Amino acid sequence: ESFDDTISNGLALCPNLHRAFDRGLISIDDRYQVMVSTKFIEVPSSFSLKQFTGKTIIGPLDAHHQPSLKNLRWHRENTFLK
Repeated sequence: ESFDDTISNGLALCPNLHRAFDRGLISIDDRYQVMVSTKFIEVPSSFSLKQFTGKTIIGPLDAHHQPSLKNLRWHRENTFLK
């Protein structure tokens, strides 16, 4: 929505997780851990999004390239389905 294409406004996600992030089904907390919306109901399977709950994402080694906590907070407040 912001058209912000800076490195700190990006996450490298597979297509399925990218869609889930854009639709607010998942987000990332301030500790870079995955959150899965409690509003999302799915049949448990080895492909379930819920398996990622609490997992820490692996980010770039260079702190300047880490996803922006400010942008992740915006996503949680404006897109994530709580």
